[in-house]
Amino acid sequence: MMITALCSLLVSKLSSYPTCIIRMILTRNLGNKLAVGHSNIQGGLTSIVKCLDVQNLIFREKLDILCLNETNLKSDIETDTLALPSNFTFLRKDRNNDSGRGGCGILIGDNIKFKTVDLHLTISTEKIESLWIHLLDCNIYLCSFYRSEQFCPLDTFLDYMSECMIKLGKKKVVMLGDINVDQNNINTINYRKLDRTMRMFGLVQTVQEITRTAKLGDRITHSTIDIIMTNTYSHFLACDVLEDRIGDHQTIKFTIDFNVDKPSKFKKILIRDHCKSNISALKNFLKENCDYSSILESNNVNEAVEGLNTHVQYFYDIFCPIKQIKCHSDFIHKPSEELLKNIKLRRKLYRKYKKHQKEHEKKKEKSTDCDSALIPLL
Repeated sequence: MMITALCSLLVSKLSSYPTCIIRMILTRNLGNKLAVGHSNIQGGLTSIVKCLDVQNLIFREKLDILCLNETNLKSDIETDTLALPSNFTFLRKDRNNDSGRGGCGILIGDNIKFKTVDLHLTISTEKIESLWIHLLDCNIYLCSFYRSEQFCPLDTFLDYMSECMIKLGKKKVVMLGDINVDQNNINTINYRKLDRTMRMFGLVQTVQEITRTAKLGDRITHSTIDIIMTNTYSHFLACDVLEDRIGDHQTIKFTIDFNVDKPSKFKKILIRDHCKSNISALKNFLKENCDYSSILESNNVNEAVEGLNTHVQYFYDIFCPIKQIKCHSDFIHKPSEELLKNIKLRRKLYRKYKKHQKEHEKKKEKSTDCDSALIPLL
């Protein structure tokens, strides 16, 4: 009776573990092109909601690399505390004065082989916020930068950019970030300075659409200040301004003609099937149908314990077989109350936004109908 009770207790414990992970099988979709994005997120990376927006952007657009501007991080904020995708490496460059403003970062998928690059420049980089990486498989040097008008004068940035290009020589280069020089105002001195520097090194600017819409007093401004500069435009398959925005800037994305293994949104996992029917069947079998006489007759305690373990393990393998399931790459087994609260708030705000959007469209249609009805009268 004691052994049966012990077996029942062991099996009852299994119900608190609905799945027992055996191992993970990483799967990738082959033959996809390298996709790189950029977004000025205007801070908030310490917020779970903002990090969820970053994750959604990566998975929705199938990005291999995402460059971030205005990360607004300080030296006392550890990278491990940020709720960023677990299958991405996060490199960051905080503002030197530790003000918690500005800064940039790069999220790089585990499927991308890279190394960080130090160009050993002679000029001062105290006012420069940028990161360089070398993408090893496609042999491209990628730079994520952020230039704030108040923090870094344009001349300082252009001197930095010029020395970088001199150091890199004829290598393939892509630089992307918020330059804070509107590409639509071609008559301004800042535009001319930037354009002259790009031409000097054979760079072209590939973003042609509006990337930021802002309200300044009574005016609404439209500008293209998030840019991509490259000397390898012939390898570009697409360069788009997306509808997605995390801050008040549109996200930009480019695709290069280079095949990479895309990490799957879902991982395949082998588990033990701890469903209620399996646990119940195992419990009843151990209680009613098992013969424990050989274990009870043993005079050696260690042998009896080992025999019991082998006995239970044998039938456990039969009644709780291994099965394969799909699991989201950022699945959290026991999410915190704060995370659940923020997810619910985000869904609530999104539903509210969609509701107001529909109401606005209806009002717009009514006003259009009224205008069309008044035209014949006029």
